[in-house]
Amino acid sequence: MSWIDAIFLGFIQGLTEFLPVSSSGHLVVFQKLLGQLEHDIFFDVVAHVGTLLAIVLIFKDSLSKTLSPIFAKSPRHEASIKMLKCIVIASLPTAILGLLFKSFFESMFSNLQGVAFAFAFTAIVLFFTLKAKDNRKVFDMTQGLDGMDSLSYWKALLIGLAQAAAICPGISRSGLTIATGLYLHVRKDTATLFSFLIAIPAILGAMLIMLIRSPWHLQDLSIYLVGFLSAFVFGYIGLKSLIAMVRKGNLAIFSFYLVLLSIWCYNGLSF
Repeated sequence: MSWIDAIFLGFIQGLTEFLPVSSSGHLVVFQKLLGQLEHDIFFDVVAHVGTLLAIVLIFKDSLSKTLSPIFAKSPRHEASIKMLKCIVIASLPTAILGLLFKSFFESMFSNLQGVAFAFAFTAIVLFFTLKAKDNRKVFDMTQGLDGMDSLSYWKALLIGLAQAAAICPGISRSGLTIATGLYLHVRKDTATLFSFLIAIPAILGAMLIMLIRSPWHLQDLSIYLVGFLSAFVFGYIGLKSLIAMVRKGNLAIFSFYLVLLSIWCYNGLSF
């Protein structure tokens, strides 16, 4: 992989991370188009960490208002404690299933037709969010704790299972977790905030596993640094410019794009 490839793949990761279209699935597609014979999963993890940093910087106020009441006696203390417990519950399926079915999930990164079916599945899930919309006009993720009465522990577990399924490339993590929250009648801003919060341990866990497993089988570290920076920069720009559209828009609009992408992948990226 060259520096140009790393910048381009970071660009793809950054822009697609915040839309419900599966950034990992897009990385599979574009690594195939760039002619890489073996998918570089570690690059995917590094790129995800770049976009994770963008999430933390942009949503630092939401994170502060959500987690700071844990350490202070305030009216939101109980809601914040409940949110933390829900994050732990939702993170367990990803950790357990990721370890138990590691070989299966890794094989998916080399299975273009499997990715095609995953894109199609995501399209279906997003399409039916038309019937699961939150009718509240206010969308403020800094007030996500106000909707904690709509998020129970069993709902957190189901959302966590949705995140675990999204280990498969082509299944959108943000799309599936937010959609699952909407299906379960979790308030939209709370579901969106929760989706971002549970991404943090999932991404950090994946990074840790990769570092433990293969620290000596890496490419030139500068390639990964370039990919990280590219994913962070374009992720930051992408999230800033697209978050308004995501808030006001509908997840279902992305289903049509994913159907076309699924057909293209199923045909081996040929027309």
